[in-house]
Amino acid sequence: MKHEHLLIALFVLCLGGFSDCTNRVPQSDGSFDWTCWRGPDGNGISQETDWDPRALAGGPQVMWEADVGFGCSNVAIRDNRLYSIGQEAHDAVILCLDANTGKEMWRYVKNDSRWPQATPTVDGNSVYALTPEGILLCLNSRNGRQRWQKDLVSEYGAVKPFYGFAGSPVIAGGLLILNVNT
Repeated sequence: MKHEHLLIALFVLCLGGFSDCTNRVPQSDGSFDWTCWRGPDGNGISQETDWDPRALAGGPQVMWEADVGFGCSNVAIRDNRLYSIGQEAHDAVILCLDANTGKEMWRYVKNDSRWPQATPTVDGNSVYALTPEGILLCLNSRNGRQRWQKDLVSEYGAVKPFYGFAGSPVIAGGLLILNVNT
């Protein structure tokens, strides 16, 4: 393993103090949080059981729509807040929307010329997002203020893929894990 790759592995292992991405505890309204890409178990399957499949007869009912820009990011949901990342002009825009109304609660803008591909991950009061250029951001989940950022290329020597960084951050066993240089 190259020295730079070892540094990135150590960086990931040293980011302690996080809880698991999993959240199987229902909210007061009976819904479950979906705090990371592919959901609480990482398999894309919802744990919700108290719903009527007949409600989808004739197609799903659209409650609201929102423009989150261009990109391939999915959404993360926690405490009735929906988080996603898209591109507007030459900026990566991380958005927090009210999951019930679609109203924008906050936005964080970071200069990045490529379409975002990674889905943000929510843990406690933090949102973690990885831009295609390799900027890992930690934002306050309530107001969108930046807590810290790490440039994986300049600080850790990560090699930027030709398509940009695309792996969504994962939190497991108290670690923030990134798919970098694989």
